[in-house]
Amino acid sequence: MELNIFLPEMLVGPFSGWQKFLPEKKKLSFREALEISEFFEQFSKHEKVLDFINNFHDDSQFRGLFRPDNQKIVCFDGHHRAVAVALAETLGKPIKFIGKITIALADFNLGEENLFHDILSRGRKINK
Repeated sequence: MELNIFLPEMLVGPFSGWQKFLPEKKKLSFREALEISEFFEQFSKHEKVLDFINNFHDDSQFRGLFRPDNQKIVCFDGHHRAVAVALAETLGKPIKFIGKITIALADFNLGEENLFHDILSRGRKINK
């Protein structure tokens, strides 16, 4: 599958820093998120994202979880790279990948979708 199509279709992961811009939590792909003006404004000027657009790493690995309930992959590692690919595609300047791009996937079992809600509600807090 074409990476410039596949990566933007991954769902934005359940992290508050990314989800705070989205009206529908844990449901939107990077491509869909860029249709939201606040998200677009934030990441179209983001230094790290722009660096990835202009100089994507030769080899890169993403990490994701496969959701059997909606047949989508949720991004867990590689958000800046994924949004860079989605933004470049949106701007009509798809990234020319050189090197090996991989995604490490884990499966969620059907019925475990509530774990995404738990992750987002806990955020990065550590219970002591």
